[in-house]
Parts: sequence; structure tokens; C-alpha cells
Amino acid sequence: MIKQSFIKKILLFFFRYTLGIILLIVSFLFIHTICYIVSDNADLLFKEFVYVIIGLIIYFFIHLLIRKKPFLYILGHELTHVLFIWISNGWAYRLRIKKNSGSVCASKDNIFISLSPYFFPLYTFICMFVYLFFISITRKVLIFSLIQTIIGITAGFHFLFTAEMLLTKQDDFKDIGRFLSASIILCLNIIFFSVFFVLISKHINAEIYFTFLKNSTVYCLQNLLLSAKIL
Repeated sequence: MIKQSFIKKILLFFFRYTLGIILLIVSFLFIHTICYIVSDNADLLFKEFVYVIIGLIIYFFIHLLIRKKPFLYILGHELTHVLFIWISNGWAYRLRIKKNSGSVCASKDNIFISLSPYFFPLYTFICMFVYLFFISITRKVLIFSLIQTIIGITAGFHFLFTAEMLLTKQDDFKDIGRFLSASIILCLNIIFFSVFFVLISKHINAEIYFTFLKNSTVYCLQNLLLSAKIL
């Protein structure tokens, strides 16, 4: 029994780290694709996303003044858990939001419920829907600029607090370990923000994005094979 338990732990360890490394490679391909797109369309995308960038910068300086988790973060964190409990066909009860902490009880639990607040930017997601709604009913540049700035602020809020949480001990990471949790969080963050990027952009649609992703993957594989041949 002891040997079986030990072997099971070893296999689980290798599985987690192998899966984590695969997800990091996938994340790298998505990051490379975004860099590839930005380098080819720098002027157009800067003009298009300048207010998102301003929002990110504004929040960065706001974050420097924050000494503890604000109520808005705790609220968003627990509500995201609730949302993914519902998506997982479960039900939530006893939602508690306190000044410095929060909790929710659920009828079921899984990896995505546990990690959801770290890879799903709830406030940014809400702002995206507001932005798409206003696009459909008005053409006022001031409204678009304001909502894009708020999208940048909420994205910065999500990124910086997620990074901080990854550096601290969290119960949400216990089930599968910090390394695999971080790999899943990074990969899904990049995928979600790639979707937001395509939805907001007037110049980059899904077809163009996937063409760049394909070219980026081919380019990386070719360089990897070339490096292997040299070695």
C-alpha cells in the first residue's frame, strides 16, 4: 500500500508538471501571436487602444497606493466563484462578503470554480458587454473613450491582484498545486484577453488572429527544429 501510494504521488507530480509545461508553451504561442500582431499593426492598434493603455497606466499608479485587498476585489472574487458554480451546474449559498475576506458555500467544486477569479476578469467582462452595447446604439467617441479607459483600469486591477495572489498562499491552489494553478491561470487569462482584443478591435478579427496564431506556431516550431538540428 505504501509503495502504491508513493508511485501514485510520483505519477501525479509528473502529470501536473508536464501539463503545466504544456500550458506554458501554449501561453507562449499566444503571447508571441499578440506581439506579432502588434508589431505588424503598431500604429493602427495604438490609436485604437490608446485609452485602454491609459486605463492600465492609471490603475498601476492607483495600485501603488493600495495596502490591502479592497472590498471591490473581494466582492468580484466571490461573485466569480458563484458564476462558475452556476456554469458548472451547481448552486451557491451562504455568500459572505466581509471587509477583509469573503466566502461562498457550494453544492460542488472543481478546478475551474476554484481558479475562476484568477483567470476570469469579471469587471472587465461586464465593461466589455457595456462597450459592445453602446457600439450598437451610438457613435459618440467620448463614450467609447471613457469605457475603454474603464476597461483598461479593470484589466489592470485584475492582472495586478492576480499576480499578487499567485505570490501568496491561497486555499484555491491547494488541490492541484501552485505550478499547475499558475499555468492554467496564465493560459486562460491570455485566451480571455485575446477574445476581448478581437471583440474590441476594428482591424483585427478572429480570422486574422488565427492566421497570425498559425504563422506564429509554424515559426516557433521551425526555430525549435532548427535548434534541435544544431545541437
